[in-house]
Amino acid sequence: MLNKRSFCSLILFSSLVNAKGIVETPSHSYFEKIEQKISPFQWVPIEIPNTKDGKITLPNGEYKYAISLQSAISVFKGKFSIQDGSHKYIHRTITPDRAQVLSWVSDAPVRSAKYETEKKEMLCLGVFQGNAYFKPYMQDKCKELTITNNATAHYANGYAYEQGIGKYPQNSLKAATSYLKAYKLGKLEAGLGYFWLRQSDPKAIEILLELATKGNVIALGLAAQYTASSDKATEREKAPLFAKKAIELSNPDGFKALSNISIMKESDDSKYVIDAAAYFNLYNIHFRNHTNNQSAHHNLIEEAIVPSDSEEIAKRTQQLEGQYIKNGLSLYIDTSLFKKLDNIKLVVNDNFSFTMTEFQEKYLLNLFKTKSNISIQVFKGDEYFGGTTLSSSALDGHVYCFLPHKKFKDDFELKTHHQDARCPKKVSESHSMWKVLNQYSI
Repeated sequence: MLNKRSFCSLILFSSLVNAKGIVETPSHSYFEKIEQKISPFQWVPIEIPNTKDGKITLPNGEYKYAISLQSAISVFKGKFSIQDGSHKYIHRTITPDRAQVLSWVSDAPVRSAKYETEKKEMLCLGVFQGNAYFKPYMQDKCKELTITNNATAHYANGYAYEQGIGKYPQNSLKAATSYLKAYKLGKLEAGLGYFWLRQSDPKAIEILLELATKGNVIALGLAAQYTASSDKATEREKAPLFAKKAIELSNPDGFKALSNISIMKESDDSKYVIDAAAYFNLYNIHFRNHTNNQSAHHNLIEEAIVPSDSEEIAKRTQQLEGQYIKNGLSLYIDTSLFKKLDNIKLVVNDNFSFTMTEFQEKYLLNLFKTKSNISIQVFKGDEYFGGTTLSSSALDGHVYCFLPHKKFKDDFELKTHHQDARCPKKVSESHSMWKVLNQYSI
């Protein structure tokens, strides 16, 4: 028998489970896909119910969608969250020259005052498309909104002055002023614009740390690297927290910060040098070309390590990969498929290489899905033999297999299981690719 407290708890639990809201689409539109977030990095597709009025009831949660709109060739993608009783609207508007269809998610119904403001904001934000697509009506809408002290307008003005878009003369002072106004009005991303223009300004550092504390993924990576090198002990204490939060949000800049922290430890313990090298491996694998800053850090590590560290660096990188990189994407290589080529060297993302000598092993490399490009070049001796690249915009699967091309014997391809049966649906019995990858001359 249920007592009064148990009965009330049951009612509360039932109401939470059944908590729902509505998402409403414009006329003559339909969802291509809706996915619900079930973990920090995992989204699952849901069945889209049929509806005549464009209103879909969904349980509480976070969603990603793709929608086709009338008069638009491309599919629009976005995100929305449903809370108990909330009503979300996916709006669309056509630019005055009828050249583009714009779409956005809102809490405001059509024809409301907020909707009309949002429509102007969408047109004003057109300045971010650059001079090639700039239209006078974009600047007109920005001017209308600026008069009302609108945060989006100040943000767009900042970018326009920074880049010299349309009738906005390039002016870094006006750009910084506009970004700061937008940030103070609540446009958080404008804070990063101010930071990039005024990096040595204490106010810019203050804003960066504020944004990182609020969880902005880009700011977290930048703040982690800044605080790791700070001469203030109170700021250095924050570096590991910023770095690990950045990594949780799939920003590899966090690895660079942890590498900085390790290499600067005033200790003769080789553990810190090995950690620095391992963290830098995980940072560097996500980027193709070294910047001057990356090259300097790479050289600093290379000077500190000795040949006997090589195996420990590989082991430590494998441990950290397993600890930090989950639910992203994986690069899989079955070396047995390359037997006919004999003694080839693979260069992964320009900075890492390994030579195939025994064609028996299977290797797996895990990467963050965001920011990742996969590039593999094949060499026979010093001669380039072939290769292939996929950019992050094309990465929509979880496991990518590097394979000899089916049609062209001197070419290669990256394919998912759905694209090529040689790529396994589920990867098993593989070694971490960090067992063989190397970027250090030791």
